[in-house]
Amino acid sequence: MAQVRLSYIGQLTQLRNSKAVQIRPVAPRDAEAVQAFVRGLSISSRYFRFMMGISQLSDDMLARFTNPRAGREGVLVAWAAEPSIDSTLIGMAQYVADETGGSCDFAVVVSDPWQRQGLGRRLVSDLIRIAAQDRITCMHADVLADNYAMRGLAEKLGCELHVNPQLPFLLRLSRPLVAPAPEYFDALGSGVVAERQPLSPHEFHRA
Repeated sequence: MAQVRLSYIGQLTQLRNSKAVQIRPVAPRDAEAVQAFVRGLSISSRYFRFMMGISQLSDDMLARFTNPRAGREGVLVAWAAEPSIDSTLIGMAQYVADETGGSCDFAVVVSDPWQRQGLGRRLVSDLIRIAAQDRITCMHADVLADNYAMRGLAEKLGCELHVNPQLPFLLRLSRPLVAPAPEYFDALGSGVVAERQPLSPHEFHRA
């Protein structure tokens, strides 16, 4: 993800509650904040995200979250204000490419007091752009069938939902991605910064 040059990444943006947040790629220095974020999630939010009963990230998981492999993994973090000693991490989205590099798993989680403010959708929308720039053609996720918040978000993002026939308590969410035009990568290599534009209906609902 190091090659991504989106000018809006890191800028402050406003949510439905009128509060400002900053979304940017994770950095190794965020390890303590990421761990505190996971510890601060409610039991149900942690379970829906990790599908197992954990209270914090293991050392290996924390290292993986804060040191994603460029071009194959991406992690975005959202802060309640411009990062400083007193800022708070309130959301995180991640994708991990499969062995072929053509598709990826994705996940998102938002701090409980900040849920239902549009932050999850914003995080995943930005993650979609980064994955597409890394030439990912499809994103998918396995979620618990009773994770209605994630199901609702998936529908808003144009994902298809299918019940896992072997594990009916799981749903598979999938969404094809629209690759940027070749000219985009030429501009990227020359250092031209891409400006943020609203996702088009074609980007959100490609069949």
